[in-house]
Amino acid sequence: MEDFEREEGISLLAILKVIFGRKLLLLIVSVASAVFLFLVIQFGLNSLKQVYQASFSFSDPNMINGKYVDGAGFNYNSLITRENLESIKSSNDLYKSINLDAIYENNGISITVEEVYSLDEATLRSQTYTLKANKKYFTSAKQARAFIKDIIETSTRTNRDKVRNLYYDSNFEAYDNATTLDAKLYYLKNQYNYINTRYKTLKDTYSDFVISSTNRSLTSYESDFKAAFYLTDYSVDALNSSLINNVYVLNYAENEDLYRDTYTTYQSMYNSNIITIENTSETLAQILAKIKYEPSTTPTSGSSTTQTTTNSKETLDLIASLEKTILDATLANTDYATKIQYYQNVLELLDTEDDGYHARASQEDSEKFLQKLDAAKEKLEEYTDTFKMVESEVLTANNNVYYTYNNVIVIGGGLKLVYAIIVSIVGGFVIGACVNLIVDFKKLVPEEPKTSSGKDPKKDSEEKEDK
Repeated sequence: MEDFEREEGISLLAILKVIFGRKLLLLIVSVASAVFLFLVIQFGLNSLKQVYQASFSFSDPNMINGKYVDGAGFNYNSLITRENLESIKSSNDLYKSINLDAIYENNGISITVEEVYSLDEATLRSQTYTLKANKKYFTSAKQARAFIKDIIETSTRTNRDKVRNLYYDSNFEAYDNATTLDAKLYYLKNQYNYINTRYKTLKDTYSDFVISSTNRSLTSYESDFKAAFYLTDYSVDALNSSLINNVYVLNYAENEDLYRDTYTTYQSMYNSNIITIENTSETLAQILAKIKYEPSTTPTSGSSTTQTTTNSKETLDLIASLEKTILDATLANTDYATKIQYYQNVLELLDTEDDGYHARASQEDSEKFLQKLDAAKEKLEEYTDTFKMVESEVLTANNNVYYTYNNVIVIGGGLKLVYAIIVSIVGGFVIGACVNLIVDFKKLVPEEPKTSSGKDPKKDSEEKEDK
């Protein structure tokens, strides 16, 4: 006789009855498990995976262009170098517990940049940097915020120090050490051009910035500077013309050898430039001739096979470079020719009938001219000091970091708090349900039907077979 066993599936309703059969046990286990899971997520998983994140940008246009205020290069990765982090850590006892070795071994800190360009992608309009540091390396958000803020503001501190150390007086020092009127004028002209160029650079970078302490614009200060040296007794160009035409010279007898050496030097530089101009012009002519007569690779119908071809960027850049070399040498020789004529008159090498002849001035007149140079130097020093103040205020006012978040940092990575709570509650309930199912598992097993005798049908069948 075949044995048959009844197999019946367990219904969902039966499972739910068992799960909610012991409500108090379900509640206690679920709550305890949810709390445990939340602590594991928040202080275990999240501590390992979460990062402190700060997004920021610089207000100084120089920084956007990868430069500090003095023109030195700025690389944002320099902010997280080991040397910089060591310096910051040693600057504050709050950072003593930060393990820089662990941070570096595990790449625990990083910085990236997002750049926004103009529609034609030709101009960089803005940059937003993001610094991330693993949360596990910090004992508190307060410590992380202060440390990350110090890292980011390394750039503005460097800029501030550079502003303080900007130097403007090298031409004045050279002027004091110069022994010839020609050299003194050279350094005065250098200083004038230097300040003039710096005003232009400031305006190009910061537009017509208004100085808050005086409520005056850059253009206003620039105009005052130019006016002080235009068609006045302090004009370096006018002083240079006066030097050449009147042949002012100091202590000729004592310095004759110096003047002869200077004259020879100018002649050498002039002749060297002549050779440069000739050689460069020849090279340029050869390139232009090759371009003009080089057969076109894609001639159009009816066009000449010797038409000008489309030139590569490298060729055009080379042509521009050669032309600049010729122009620079030509302009330099214009000045050298004037200086050569001046020293020819100083050394009395020209005949009185020569077109460029001028009699050498007396020592007394030359000393009076020196006084004019000294007066021009004092005026330049005055306007240089004004420029120092202007530039310092402009650079300082624009030396800021703008943070995306008011609190500087936010927490990223890992599970957010709301998700951690949801996962903990769901996980806790599942654990509680499982416990109830285990405790009352027997209630899920269906009971075997019994015979009229009250015996188990399987056992009853076995007994009959024995008989």
